[in-house]
Amino acid sequence: MKILIAVLLIVHGLIVASQSSGSFNPAGGLKNPSWLSWWPAHLGQSWLLATLGVERSPLARAGGFLWLVAGIILVAAELGVLGIVVPPT
Repeated sequence: MKILIAVLLIVHGLIVASQSSGSFNPAGGLKNPSWLSWWPAHLGQSWLLATLGVERSPLARAGGFLWLVAGIILVAAELGVLGIVVPPT
């Protein structure tokens, strides 16, 4: 069960890290799949920042950087739980 949860959280961390790309390229972003066409913004973009008109500001880029770091840390933490990053003693 520990391995299953760790793998799911690693996948989640990779998704979080990949979605941060929308913060660095506000015009692009990941296109929404057809079943998610109702969502107001592309994946990795903030509908709130777009509504306020600050999606190209340094604050949005800093948020994207934090989003990327959070995804990387999540993956590293789960690799540590599995004993890959920090070997068990």
